[in-house]
Order: sequence, then structure tokens, then C-alpha cells
Amino acid sequence: QALTNSTDLQFVDRSLAAEEFWHTRDGSESRDVGVALMGEGANKRWQYQIGAYNGTGINKDEKDNSDHMLVGRVVITPFGEVPLLEVDPTRPDSPRLAVGLSAMSLTKGTQALEEEGKELTAGFEVFFQLGGFNLLAEYVSRDEDRSVAIPDDEADVDGWYAQAGYLLANGFGVAGRYSATSRDTAGTEPETTEAGVALSYYFR
Repeated sequence: QALTNSTDLQFVDRSLAAEEFWHTRDGSESRDVGVALMGEGANKRWQYQIGAYNGTGINKDEKDNSDHMLVGRVVITPFGEVPLLEVDPTRPDSPRLAVGLSAMSLTKGTQALEEEGKELTAGFEVFFQLGGFNLLAEYVSRDEDRSVAIPDDEADVDGWYAQAGYLLANGFGVAGRYSATSRDTAGTEPETTEAGVALSYYFR
């Protein structure tokens, strides 16, 4: 969902789970300095993205450790190309299906100590569209381990959302979404949830 342009979203905002993993600790968006390789298979039935980045966040060229942030994503699209549109006003008459897996490995240093902590993140995504109906969902889990620098400083963060909608031929659309995130830190598991409905109309 973070890869989808804001003008192509079905709601006016991204889900609670997407926002949790899209932003860094300082609140900035997770853009970074690095290199990436992207490609797709024959008939656009699969695509991949791999990259190596500084891992220090947006507009920062300095690094706080010797390792790089490594990311990878592969998406299978058995019926052909699936554009990054949560809803398609053309109401395609053939099915679109995308199933993807992603992963990220990040080593972060600390300012006060010369120790480093590890972050491992993995995600699963699915998207389906046929005619005016669309369904999309994601699940992401991040394991943070900084106990080498700060004893017992570990956190597991999980987030997911499910979203479905229907666009009528006259341009009116309705969608519903439920999203949740949970953070297991120091023996607690606080959970935050959201539920929403979106109404839309396409003039053209």
C-alpha cells in the first residue's frame, strides 16, 4: 500500500498498519539513499525488486554502522500485469491477481554505545480485482532485537489490514477496511485498531 500513489488509493489515507511500517522512528517517510534492481518476467506474470540502502532514513547520506539495509520483494501475477491501483474505474472484465512476499534486514547502531541492534521484517500481500469488485490485504511482522546494546530491549511489531470495495458502473463506489497493529514490548501487547468506510464518486 505504501507503493501506491496517494491519488490511486481507495480511502483518503493508508491503513493503520501501512503507516506503522512506512514511517521511521523520527516520523519521516521510509525513503532512503541506495540502489535497487527491478524487473519482470515474460508476459508480466511476475516481478521482483531488490535493493541495498544506507538504512538511516530520508535525506540522510551518513551511516551509523558498517552494514546496509537489504530489501527484497517478489510478486506473482498469474493473469498478467496488475497496476498499482486499489480501484480501477474501467472495471476490468478479466480477473487480476497479485500475491507477494517481501523482506528487509537492517542493522542499526546506537549513539551512546558502540553496539548494534538487528531488525528483521517480513510481509505478505494479496490483491484481487474483477469488474467493480476489489479485495486487498497485507500482513507485516517486524522483529527488533537491541539487547546487545540495552538488556531486554526487544520488540515484536505486527500489523495487518483487509480492505474490500465495489465500484458501480455509474461511478459510485463503497469500500470497507479493518486494520490492526500490536507491539509486544517488555511483556505487554498493546493493540491499536481501526475500522472505516469510504464512499466515492468518479466524475469521469
